[in-house]
Amino acid sequence: MQKGKKNRDAMFDVFALGNALLDLTVFVEQKFPEELGLKAGTMTLSNSVQHQKVLDSIQKYQPQLRCGGSAANTLWALMQSGGMGCFLGKVSNDSYGNFYRKEMEENKIQFPCSPLSPPSRSSLSRSHQDHPKNHSEKIATGSCAVLTTPDAQRTMDTYLGAASLLHEDDLRIDLLKKSRLIYCEGYLWGGSETRKAGMMALKAAKKENIQTAFSFSDPVLVKNLKKDFQELISDGYCDMIFCNLDEAKALCETDSKKEAINFLKGKAQTIWITEGSKGCTICSGSMIEESPPFPTQAIDTNGAGDGFAGGVLFALSRNYSLSEAARWGNYLASLIVSSSGARLNRNCEQDLKKICPITPNT
Repeated sequence: MQKGKKNRDAMFDVFALGNALLDLTVFVEQKFPEELGLKAGTMTLSNSVQHQKVLDSIQKYQPQLRCGGSAANTLWALMQSGGMGCFLGKVSNDSYGNFYRKEMEENKIQFPCSPLSPPSRSSLSRSHQDHPKNHSEKIATGSCAVLTTPDAQRTMDTYLGAASLLHEDDLRIDLLKKSRLIYCEGYLWGGSETRKAGMMALKAAKKENIQTAFSFSDPVLVKNLKKDFQELISDGYCDMIFCNLDEAKALCETDSKKEAINFLKGKAQTIWITEGSKGCTICSGSMIEESPPFPTQAIDTNGAGDGFAGGVLFALSRNYSLSEAARWGNYLASLIVSSSGARLNRNCEQDLKKICPITPNT
């Protein structure tokens, strides 16, 4: 890996923090998102009543249920590459939360966060923004309706629910210390308590000399929290940054890729900028390298960036070069977009030597 503690005896390759959301994925007609009042190609945060209307409307499409959330998707790609992960996210003790925990644990992703109590009728109309800070309130497990249209674009309607109650007290420093790398999704910075938990993890990792990685997560999020993200990366808490080109441009308010790269250079040891069908750009020190994509027929772009990050983090944990790590990340992203859902449909360990034939550094 890069500069930082090797931690060869680590229990986990990656300790990740993020919003634990159950994904309900469906393929719909092109105009269906707009018929529901959703802006096509974007993510909408809803309260439980608004979200339930969306969930009711997609039942006719027989949604596919899977553990989701950006950081969780990254860990799935890591696991399906052959890595070990630990995910810190909050769910409730309800049917969605029990499904989430069971699927995680059955696939050997440790999920140590204690659940909330089941939701009560009185909580159903409460907006996620109104959630109390204490953990005694009964809130449902968060979920995300993912509507994929024929043009492979995805529109998401999200209810954060219990995910918005992730707290500093939930952080398992003991497990963090047993990890090679800490990964935080930017979505956590959208809530005051979840942001505190994320910052606490990054600070603890720095104290232990463990590598840190941060994902910008969403262009709109970056635009709304521009100063917060700029301060975070300027203060040196992020050894690695994962973002797509739109997010990079949003952070420095430019339409120029070159200007975005120049702004981000030096803010982290390595910056990974994805560009969809164009592959990605790696920035590390004075090096700027383009990594080509793997050609594929895109069916569903949901989770491509998360899968890319999981592939990169796995490869780095096995001491592959930056170039080989980007190649593996691009490969996993190509597999994800060529099928339905935000995750890989199979383990890919057997593909590694074919895609990354160069022996990693020891």
